[in-house]
Amino acid sequence: MASSHSTLKMLDESKRFDFSFLKETKEGLLVPVFFQPHASLQKLSGIWNETELKISGQKAPEDGKANRELLTFLARELKIPKTRISLLSGQTSRHKIVQILGDTLILKKEVIKWIQINL
Repeated sequence: MASSHSTLKMLDESKRFDFSFLKETKEGLLVPVFFQPHASLQKLSGIWNETELKISGQKAPEDGKANRELLTFLARELKIPKTRISLLSGQTSRHKIVQILGDTLILKKEVIKWIQINL
């Protein structure tokens, strides 16, 4: 069985990562997320399978609590108004697509900076 570290990119590798999984749209940025509920801390844990941010949250995945926690966490961490961030897909899955509305180039630069600082 492969260790979890084989699928989770950590600090040294994230600095070299191309971040191509962050998708630019006319409206803003799409951010794929692998969300882990029931964790001890809310945090960015790494890059999952080179295709998604891995984010941990404390809330249970019931009645949308974990989804709201994820969006609130990202809004706070990225200093983006909650009105500009939404869950595009993955309401009942750990694999989610978060949409952030705004200037695509600025958003992508800020998200990459946040990832590099927090891994």
